[in-house]
Amino acid sequence: MQQALENLLSESLQQKVQIHQVRELGGGCINHACQLVTSEGEYFAKWNNQGPADMFLREAESLEALTKATSLLIIPKVIAKTAGEAAAPAFLVTDFLPPASGNRQAQDEILGRGIAELHQYTNTQYGFYQLIVLYIKSEDI
Repeated sequence: MQQALENLLSESLQQKVQIHQVRELGGGCINHACQLVTSEGEYFAKWNNQGPADMFLREAESLEALTKATSLLIIPKVIAKTAGEAAAPAFLVTDFLPPASGNRQAQDEILGRGIAELHQYTNTQYGFYQLIVLYIKSEDI
């Protein structure tokens, strides 16, 4: 797995990346997750070889869509993503965001305000664009 992640990061960043340390992370029950300490910085990676092949491609689209809204929230930048294949799991690699520290009540308020700001973002059409594209294609048949 480490070699696959090094190859994926090297391709995405267009330079040779070496992974120096892999720190397993808990908190999820569906995907495997870790912090990668590399020659080019720290990243968050997750993978799954049991879920839908395009699961992380859709998650990456969602993260990228969230960055369009103005918000107090820090949305991790998508660094690399792959679809799952028979011989390889699906991967998603983003910036590593260290856990927050400090006053929990203040953090909760920032989270609430940030989510409210995300909900202020509007678009010209209802729904997520991926669903709109699928709907338009089905009507053309």
